[in-house]
Amino acid sequence: IRLERQAAVSVAKKSSEITGLTDNKIEKLKEQAAVAEGEKDYVEAEQKYIEMITLNPNSIEIYTQLGDMYMEMRDFKSADETYRYILVLMDKKMKDPKERHVPTGNDTAEINADIAEANIGLEKWDESMRFIEKSITFAPNNPKYLDLLFQISMKVGDFGRADQSLTKLKEVNPENQKLQEFIEQLAQAEK
Repeated sequence: IRLERQAAVSVAKKSSEITGLTDNKIEKLKEQAAVAEGEKDYVEAEQKYIEMITLNPNSIEIYTQLGDMYMEMRDFKSADETYRYILVLMDKKMKDPKERHVPTGNDTAEINADIAEANIGLEKWDESMRFIEKSITFAPNNPKYLDLLFQISMKVGDFGRADQSLTKLKEVNPENQKLQEFIEQLAQAEK
């Protein structure tokens, strides 16, 4: 029994050391990816993100950074695929009773908004609407999501929905600099 305990302690210690080494490696790769992105060397940055994912395949943070980079590159298809995979990871984490870092509704809302924005870039308006509506479900007073809902509604010609989102946006963010522009857009479109 004593030997089993010693072996278990030894295994736990080695596992902790490996985790520490992995965390250090990921931190170095994050720094390298940030430098590469800053220099617009997206191939190098993508390679660093993929190395990080290899070390930690369930990291929502790393996938989010990768998706954000794809958005910056205007590679909307890759961004969409990456963000959608994050939803799969979030779902897995929410179902795992051992998971300590369970995503919140705000996390889910933000990823859905990211998917909506990627689909705007792809000009897939129905998909954009579907995902921004999910974001609004989780965070109905978020000005960013209401702004996106207005823009998408205008694009698909749903002026009633655009008016509703504009009214809500005025209510939750009366200082928004875009309000007057949105009011004018809606008035022009309804003529």
